[in-house]
This record gives sequence, structure tokens and C-alpha cells, in this order.
Amino acid sequence: MAHRTILFGGLGVSPKVLGKYAAIYGKTTHIVPFTFTCMLLGEHYHPYHKLHKNLCQHGGPIHIHALSGSCHYVSRFMTLFPEHRSRVISQVYDSPCHVDGVVPSLSKMYGVPLPIGKTIAQTLFADCFETSARWMECSPFGPSIPTGIVTSTNDAIAPVHSINAMLHNWKCTNMRTLVTDSRHLESLRDDPERYTAFCLAIREQVDVDN
Repeated sequence: MAHRTILFGGLGVSPKVLGKYAAIYGKTTHIVPFTFTCMLLGEHYHPYHKLHKNLCQHGGPIHIHALSGSCHYVSRFMTLFPEHRSRVISQVYDSPCHVDGVVPSLSKMYGVPLPIGKTIAQTLFADCFETSARWMECSPFGPSIPTGIVTSTNDAIAPVHSINAMLHNWKCTNMRTLVTDSRHLESLRDDPERYTAFCLAIREQVDVDN
């Protein structure tokens, strides 16, 4: 059965740009935008239920591609609807900063000073701190599925130390990394051929292994 790709967008990523990520995988891609509303409402965020309904209507294995802080969406969704967890057979995370990226994101997107941004994050986005702690402990889908991590040496949003700590805890046995010198979430734009080949290699590894 063909893979179904779920693309979880990053904060502020436009539909046009998300379409370019979706094009990597073709027509079976379902795009899930990531917004501040999702971060604020926690489990009461209604689109979680819409995604659940969509996945129930479309069976088969799932490949996940998550951008930046949308790993919060992945974590919360799979906690609410764990029946979909076993369907995930491969995963790619581009700059998976999670809650550590909120403060620099507020600064970059809205000019919020870092100390004020930290207070805002701790006050308004409590749900993100909960899912972030769980996310950092272990891979949400186990250590053995094909996993791709995209990082950059020129990323002001996703802290390298946070990503390294995550990878250390995950202890993935089937992981590949793509290291670029792009700015945050610009690796696809800067080198689309290399980025696309990396993502498809992760997803298609499932076919090779099986």
C-alpha cells in the first residue's frame, strides 16, 4: 500500500512554501499548518480531531515530515490519538527545535525582546513545555524506524545543543542526518535536489528494508 505523507508545517511558513515541501512526496501528501493557536489551546485545538478523522478515512502506512516546532503538533496529536502511532513507518524532522525555538521565533517574527519572549512562552505555551519534555526523552515512534534529521550550522532558531540532546536520548538505530549551512528552514530552498534526495531516501528505505 502506498505511503501517506503528513507534512507538519512550521510557524509562519506560507502555504506556497509548504506546497514545495509537499511536492517532494507527491499527491498523497496531507499538509497540516502549525500556528500559535495550536500552541495556546493544547488538547482543545480542534484541528487535531480533523486530522484524526482524515487518517481514519485513509488507511495505510504514514511517513511524517515535520518542520521546526511542529514536533509539538506531532507529540500532542499522537498522545490524543495513539491508535495512529503504529502506522508511522518513517520520519523526517527539519530543524526540530520544539519549545526551545519559541523565544527566538518571537524575536525574529515579531521583534519581541528575548527576556520578554521567555516570559511569554512560559506563561502562554505551557502545553508546549509538557510535550517538549516528553519529546526530548525518546523518539515518538521508537528507535528503529527510518529517521532523518535536517540541521544547519547557520540556524538562529533551532539550538544545536537542544537537537544534539534529543538525538542522544532517542538512541535511534536507523538514523541519517543532513547538515547544511542554511538559515532556519531554508535548506530546501538552498539545495532542493540534495534535500529532496535525502527525504525520499528516508521514506523509501522502508520499501528496501521490507
